[in-house]
Amino acid sequence: MRVYWIIFLCFISFSCSKIGHAGWILSMDKNDNGEYFVSSDNYGNRFLWNGSFKRVGSFPYFWGGIYYIQFTCDNKIISATRDNEILISDLSGSNLKEFTAHEDSITGLSVNTNDCIFVSSSKDKYLKIWRNNGSLFKEIIFKKAFPASHNFSHSGNYFCIGLNNGEILIYNNNFYLLKRYIGHEDEVTNVLFLTDYKIVTASRDGFVKIWGIQGQLINSFQAHKKESGVLSLCVNQYGEIVSGSFDRTIKLWDLDGRLKMVFTGHESAVSTLLFNKDGSVIISGSFDKDIRLWNKNTGKCIKRIGLPWYRKNFKI
Repeated sequence: MRVYWIIFLCFISFSCSKIGHAGWILSMDKNDNGEYFVSSDNYGNRFLWNGSFKRVGSFPYFWGGIYYIQFTCDNKIISATRDNEILISDLSGSNLKEFTAHEDSITGLSVNTNDCIFVSSSKDKYLKIWRNNGSLFKEIIFKKAFPASHNFSHSGNYFCIGLNNGEILIYNNNFYLLKRYIGHEDEVTNVLFLTDYKIVTASRDGFVKIWGIQGQLINSFQAHKKESGVLSLCVNQYGEIVSGSFDRTIKLWDLDGRLKMVFTGHESAVSTLLFNKDGSVIISGSFDKDIRLWNKNTGKCIKRIGLPWYRKNFKI
């Protein structure tokens, strides 16, 4: 039976390499100049796309799934696997290094392109800082909760962590703790910097919150119902916020928490979100296995990348 399953997954992987994903899309990222995008799914596929989202490359299939994928400062790609490993690859698709990073599930990756380091976190309650070559630089141990999300400011001067108990922690670029406070009532699923001094967080409690660097609350609004939560988040250079949820919707907000647009069409949870380089197009990935591109101003889906013959027969 296992042989048939492997043959089936190989067929799916080959089909995906020609069109799109056949697994749940778990992560996407774009490089600094917006020239390339990468995406990954729970079947272990990783694809490279150009700025128009035409597939221009792929990476070796990894059995078990790729949970997170990110560009580094030198246009390499780091991937976090279901097996708690990290893969370092180049744009040609070659895996340069593979190593076990944690003892439990990896919960996030973030990159400081200024200092050429990256960070991984895990349910093992470790947050580890790595040099771009994969050598360990530093680690932080948490006692009661695990880091569920994290990100660097654009300058690299600040680093913010969201924990699964709702706490938010702010560090300087030497990873010295500056501030720690309760930010949400549930797991902090996303942490993003609008500027060096303004942070946006989202949570499974359904709220999006905007904070000052000293931890002062600037604004708070309920983006999705608590039972659906906020699963994905992105911001653009105009200060617009986009949230995605288990309720299958995508919502565009301004900094005052005013709803500007609702995007519908995904048939399952919206797991990952990006803006294109000029901030005019929203790119979404979903557990329905589709990548969709949306006109930010009209709310219309302008491109869908998926496998039409491999349709969803379940809802999440």
